[in-house]
Amino acid sequence: MKFCARLLTGFAIVLLCSFMLSPHSAVQGQSLSAKGAETSLKQSSEPTRDLKVVTAYTQGAQVFQNTTYIKGARQRVEFPGMVSLVQCDLHRTVILNPAAKRYMIQAHAANPQASPGQAAQAAPQSSLESSLAGGQAPRGGVVTWLTTFTDTRERQQMFGLEARRIRAVTIKQVDANACDKTPIRIETDGWYVDLPQSAFACKKPDALPEQTEPSGKECHDRVEMRVEGQAVLGFPVKTVTTTVIGEGDKQETFTSTAEVTFLEVTTLDASLFEIPSDYAAASGATELIPAMAQGASLEDALFGSTADGKAMAAPKKPGVIRIGVLEPINRSTRTVNTRMLWLDLVGKFSKAPYEALRLSGTSAADIEAEANRLGCDYILLAEITEVKTSKGGGFGGFLKAASGGGPPKDVHEVKAGYRLFATGATSAPRLTGEVKASSGGKFGFDSALQMASFGMQMYSSFSMMRAMKGFGGMGLFPGMNLLGGFGSFGGVGGIGQSYFDPSSMAMNSIMGLAAGGGLGGAPVEPSQAEVHQTVSSAFDSLAKAVTAKLGPAKPK
Repeated sequence: MKFCARLLTGFAIVLLCSFMLSPHSAVQGQSLSAKGAETSLKQSSEPTRDLKVVTAYTQGAQVFQNTTYIKGARQRVEFPGMVSLVQCDLHRTVILNPAAKRYMIQAHAANPQASPGQAAQAAPQSSLESSLAGGQAPRGGVVTWLTTFTDTRERQQMFGLEARRIRAVTIKQVDANACDKTPIRIETDGWYVDLPQSAFACKKPDALPEQTEPSGKECHDRVEMRVEGQAVLGFPVKTVTTTVIGEGDKQETFTSTAEVTFLEVTTLDASLFEIPSDYAAASGATELIPAMAQGASLEDALFGSTADGKAMAAPKKPGVIRIGVLEPINRSTRTVNTRMLWLDLVGKFSKAPYEALRLSGTSAADIEAEANRLGCDYILLAEITEVKTSKGGGFGGFLKAASGGGPPKDVHEVKAGYRLFATGATSAPRLTGEVKASSGGKFGFDSALQMASFGMQMYSSFSMMRAMKGFGGMGLFPGMNLLGGFGSFGGVGGIGQSYFDPSSMAMNSIMGLAAGGGLGGAPVEPSQAEVHQTVSSAFDSLAKAVTAKLGPAKPK
């Protein structure tokens, strides 16, 4: 997915509704809710080491939850739309689609770490390839993600276990030659516990992401990771992640929370961790996740939304102005993915006191009733009215190409209109307007971040995974935890080895499957991706226009 990156972190970010297979009859044991966190776990007379965990993820106005089951060398993570089975004893992960009764098997990497010798041999080869390709060295600099861990020494009892408070701050550092210098700062304030030792019997090794050598005409940064501080992480039971992108009047701040609401040590039926006998093997990612092949996002396929009833609306806080966003209407002659752009537009309303969620209905009356149910103050309808593309060139384009900047890019111009209705007074729009945007020819990792929606904080999309070279969600969303890749890729000593989050592992597998299958909801062809980026820029202006006209006051 080239354009709708969803941030990441703690944000392991994310979400899920447990509408899925919920085989409670297979689960036996004493449970605890969040309200009973102060009490001790009571073991049955027969010692058990299996686990069931329910986690709720909140980003803005939306709440998702998922359920994780752990039994020895096997894990099951249930998302509202899919299930991940990690079978470490068989060295594989199985992705299930319960609605379609299809599955796919992913073999685990035998040796995800490249040896120093292999890495050393790669550099001369890539230099030779670059010379053969035209003699131009790749442009770009170094982007370093520095993460500092701090153990606050605070402790408390959570679900009968001692939880420790660890703070992590990740800062993007760039050198003078970096392609994109947009500042990014990610802070995660988390509480972590040690699960029964058997829960760690399964730590799936993630394969190193494929490394592609850029041509001499591309600007491409080398990504490095540094870690400072000492801390023992463990299993996250509560995290609050704040991501700040940009600076000045262009600064955007996103906050997400992930909190375990239920945890029990119990006895689980082994059949939960097997492929159901009535499931058939999918021929490819398209058959396994048909919704994405039809333009839906990974977030839709996995978690649903408030628009389809699979996600919940978070309780609205005092002073918050909530906007229900309808799927944009495309009235232009250009094909665009309105499902993905819908997510993007929702994500534009992230500055206090505003928040947004997706809204749908089969009639005006249905839409207004749903807006009331979700606590929306306003209903927004956006329309893409015009998309024009002209060939890049001219003297400026010639100079750019001559200087090694690559061939001139197409120039895209977008017009979009909007109508905003007050809930309960929809006979006439409260606000109307039109915005315009033109492509600037620059689309990189941070551009992708700024196009994010809920998933940005929750589960990330593929463009970010690739841009970050798959460092376990270091720059990714709500599924990929900011810390999720540390244990897999090493380089952080005991910190990485102590981190354990099956939800992040499951999201890594599903995202990799969708990306490898050519899915993701976003266009692959560069010019089309630039069109979507330009529409996103127009939506950015649209959101700013709406909030500026409304001001901070609550609707009357």
